[in-house]
Amino acid sequence: MALDRIMLRLKGLAQAFRNLTTPVKILVVGTFLAVTFSTAFVFYQINRPELALLYGRMNERDMALVVEQLKQQKVPYRIEGDRIFVPKDRLYEVRLALAREGIPRGTGVGFEIFDEQRLGATEFVQRVNYQRALQGELARTIAAMDKIEEARVHLVIPEETLFVEDQKPPSAAIVIRVKEGQQLTSRDLQGMVHLVSSSVKGLTEDHVTIVSTDGRVLYKKDSIDRSFELSELQLSYKEKIEEALERKAQSMLASVLGANDVIVRVSADVDFSEVHVTEELFDPDTTAVRSQQRMIERSNQEPGGPKGNPDVPINVESKLLVSKPPQGGEGESTQIFERQQDITNYEINKTLRRVVYAPGAIKRLTVAVVVDGPYKEEKTADNVIKKVFVGRSEDELKAIESIVKNAVGYNPDRGDEITVSNIPFAEEIAPKPAPTRWWLAMLKEHRRLIVNVLLALLVLLFVVRPLIKKLEKIPVEVQPKALPPTEEEMAELEAMKKALTPRQQAALFVQERPEKAAEIIRAWLHEEEA
Repeated sequence: MALDRIMLRLKGLAQAFRNLTTPVKILVVGTFLAVTFSTAFVFYQINRPELALLYGRMNERDMALVVEQLKQQKVPYRIEGDRIFVPKDRLYEVRLALAREGIPRGTGVGFEIFDEQRLGATEFVQRVNYQRALQGELARTIAAMDKIEEARVHLVIPEETLFVEDQKPPSAAIVIRVKEGQQLTSRDLQGMVHLVSSSVKGLTEDHVTIVSTDGRVLYKKDSIDRSFELSELQLSYKEKIEEALERKAQSMLASVLGANDVIVRVSADVDFSEVHVTEELFDPDTTAVRSQQRMIERSNQEPGGPKGNPDVPINVESKLLVSKPPQGGEGESTQIFERQQDITNYEINKTLRRVVYAPGAIKRLTVAVVVDGPYKEEKTADNVIKKVFVGRSEDELKAIESIVKNAVGYNPDRGDEITVSNIPFAEEIAPKPAPTRWWLAMLKEHRRLIVNVLLALLVLLFVVRPLIKKLEKIPVEVQPKALPPTEEEMAELEAMKKALTPRQQAALFVQERPEKAAEIIRAWLHEEEA
């Protein structure tokens, strides 16, 4: 019966629409189409898959390869400039599929150029292909760094010559594009230079240049500010010393007091001056014989002459030897004189020392230690347990100070200073997690379905239903009823009925009065049951 009523309602609407004038029909059809398309557009926007960035800033060659693969895999996508978007729920699946195909390939070609060897390739072609492959591989490696978005490498590799003096050195130029919000340090540039110079035979850092895409020279051997580079290295060295000393003290105190009950900070004053010292030391107590000379002189002289030589220096040992006169002589006798002279030169012990003190020595340490606790629990008047700070004794603080001194290498001659403070730490109150409600989780999970249902109800209630009501209110032209039969027609009908058989009369009765026929049959059934 419900279906019959619906069909009857639809027939009435169709009849009402047919009875409308042409302008009204156009208005109704236009309104219906506008509502239909608007509803369809809203449904599409709501149920459209959420897109995520697949790849950005791609070159045209890689973009064409990616689009071709997406079409083969029947993955919906959207292109915005040099970026490609795919459904978020299939993002990683698509990336893995593209990586399996070696896409994107990046700028240039790599050593895959040798995967397809051509017969008859000359040595020149092989050398050029090798240079192209090396440039492409270096560019890919540099582009894989965190701060680099795109890179290109140009190499100049001269041919080898027979004579070394005629051999020209290779050179390299690197063009890079830095990611937005990133800034390269001198260490980053130095790392790129080391990478390229170590990858090309005979290439030195002096022949490597780095340029940005906006034309600025980022690295050139002659233009490097050594003072800035040195200061950056010095700061890094100072921070490493401080971090190492902090870890030593922190690890020891954490084992005793607890990891969350102690904080150690170290400030190191580092001397980066390079000192050259030359020392020349003399030891007068230690001597050594440098040279020695001995002279012996013999002569015949009359007796009574002078003996010895007054001009002999202190370090000359002189001896006068007088020979005995010959026996048996008469008259005057002669004497034979013999003199011996020894000269000895001594050298004083001397030590020459040249000492070079390397930079990086610690001049002074300043250590600050903050210790928390202990606490004790007390009940308030409201029977609420509250932690009260007690503090540590002087002996405990001195023991902590002694531990820190031994850990950091305390040296009083340098003027090192260590401060230990016992202060209660601020209690971090973790935010309470918001209570999770099941209906919120359900709304979040099925939000699209709920929005679709609500939108459909709104369309039915505020668009379709008022339109149907307006159509029902349109007056329908009543068809004129048939004229009542005349007496002659009635007589003919009665004659035709009499000519019919009982079965035909019963069928005609059922056709003309179906409700009455149903009542008669129902009465017969009740009589048979009785």
